Amino acid sequence: IRNELHFFLARGLPLCVAAFLEWGGPPLVAMFFAGSTPDSEALQSALGYGRVYFNCTVLIALIGMAAYGWAVVPGCIGAGRRERIPHYFRRAVILSTLIMLPLFALQFAAEPLMRSLSVPPSIAYDVGVYCRSMICGAWLLLFECHLEIVLVCCGYSRCASFNSLLTGVGVDIGASYLLIYRLNMGVTGAALAWTVVRAARIVVWLCMAVYFGMIPLIFMPKGKEHIFSASEMRCFFSLAMPQIANNMAGWLIFELQVIGLSNIKGISPAELAAGAIWVQCEQAFAAAQSGWIQVTSMRTLALLGKRDAHAGRAFALILLLSSAAVAASNAVLYAQRDAIVRLASNNAAVRAAFEKIVWVLVPHIQTRLIALASCSLLIPLGRPILNVAATFGCFYLIACPTVGALAIFDVAHLSVAARMMLCLGTTSIAQAPLALFGLGFCANLDWVSAGKVVSSRANNDKMAIACVAANLEPPVAGPPLCIAGGPAGREGGETS
Repeated sequence: IRNELHFFLARGLPLCVAAFLEWGGPPLVAMFFAGSTPDSEALQSALGYGRVYFNCTVLIALIGMAAYGWAVVPGCIGAGRRERIPHYFRRAVILSTLIMLPLFALQFAAEPLMRSLSVPPSIAYDVGVYCRSMICGAWLLLFECHLEIVLVCCGYSRCASFNSLLTGVGVDIGASYLLIYRLNMGVTGAALAWTVVRAARIVVWLCMAVYFGMIPLIFMPKGKEHIFSASEMRCFFSLAMPQIANNMAGWLIFELQVIGLSNIKGISPAELAAGAIWVQCEQAFAAAQSGWIQVTSMRTLALLGKRDAHAGRAFALILLLSSAAVAASNAVLYAQRDAIVRLASNNAAVRAAFEKIVWVLVPHIQTRLIALASCSLLIPLGRPILNVAATFGCFYLIACPTVGALAIFDVAHLSVAARMMLCLGTTSIAQAPLALFGLGFCANLDWVSAGKVVSSRANNDKMAIACVAANLEPPVAGPPLCIAGGPAGREGGETS
């Protein structure tokens, strides 16, 4: 227990602070700056719609492909194969860039698509400007994500907090204040500030890598390993593509909530702006919990890479600690909801609308942590179809029909405020059963077989060499994942 508590606090707390300072606090402050501009209602709506389009067409895929790094790097460290990290880093950046190129091109279609969805023309134009201006920063984010994966997994999680403090509080808030509030550059200022921060974060990460002597481990591979080898390509797509599909099954619905709000009959412009603010607040508070999700996955995969028999116990303990930490932060959020409403906008109508829906953040954030953390092992352990199916079922078969009937089609004749709450609570309705599914999966998991999967993936280069010498087909990810008591038994069956 002492080891897990130390790991939870030493790694998880810095990662939470880092995530909040990078993804949570500064964007929220930027939204508050936008709420203090002369045309705050239009600017906040444009930023809300722009964020939805950019996240759906870029971030869902970009963050999904980072799952490859988060899966293979901790496994390498646990299996004692650090020399493979530079190969993984190079492969992840190159393949991710190639896949992202057509998605970057989609940013030029943002304006006409927004118009087709009945978004007001002036807001659609601003959304197009915003998305086109975000392309450069998106690639910088791709590169920076993989730098962060290596340094954090190698034990420098406190550096993530320092980087986020320096670039989040310093560069991000400063640039947002100057470009959005003082110079009143609108959506262009918001996109430019975001790009400047991405560049600044890369500079800080590289300086830290030089200071700690990590440059060879990141950029200087030892030995020869093909980037586009068949086994590694299969490994990349087997980890990245299911995560992207999982994001499309769940995260996409969250992003489309703002579009759903615009289709609620009788909703006012002020209420639309309040919905956009709610989504931005969710990003801030959800970012604060991402550190707990990462530390749960990192610790468990590292122990599985060592084939540690107590990996399951460690997973349960860290998940329990994470849930308690998020519950405490939710209590603070609920107690300070009036202060958040006052900061949200200078428009009285927007404030009144936001006050009615701010409490929906509490169940959303709590269920989000348990659902994501409990399902975080499914893809690394070779169960991507199960992960996507569970997410798809909870979001598209349970939450969407319920919310569509009650909020969009108004079969129960509810008030506009109640339908807004239902629309913004779509993900909460889906995350509750998904959390129960994830907990049930982990409770019945055969952790011995799971350790074989992670350890063998870290050593698949040795397996490939041995298989070539023996004229056999090399395995992709190692032994199968088994569920305790399942048909394959505890010792496993054929390679999945």
